Amino acid sequence: MEVSPKGGRWWRFKYHFEGKQKRPSLGTYPDVTLKQARERRDELRAQVANGIDPSAVRKAEKQSEAGQDSFEVVTRERHEKFKHNWSVKHAEETLKRFEKEIFPWIGKKNINDVKAAELLATLRRIESRGALYSAHRVHQQHNIL
Repeated sequence: MEVSPKGGRWWRFKYHFEGKQKRPSLGTYPDVTLKQARERRDELRAQVANGIDPSAVRKAEKQSEAGQDSFEVVTRERHEKFKHNWSVKHAEETLKRFEKEIFPWIGKKNINDVKAAELLATLRRIESRGALYSAHRVHQQHNIL
């Protein structure tokens, strides 16, 4: 338990990973009981024993909860990574196509939950209005299928 000068009390798990000391919080007292803190500590201890950094796991979970793994976020990151290889006009058009044609339907979904059938249905929606070139470019540019 760690007590701050102002009286706050936290359950902490202190461990070393790759030569660095880390002390993630297990919760605050009295919201988290001693029994709950010990159970959580045992879970984290098992992760460390298996070579997994509990802080990295927690960070990944927070990003996932915050939508950092959404289809839109991952696509925008990929666009940023590769746009320097394209002309300015091409980069703008590519992003506009995704913003108009793809993101409204599957942009908020977790990237791991998006199935090929959903992507295909989205491309078919573009094709159904006669925009065959746009459907082809969206598919080809980012290899989403």
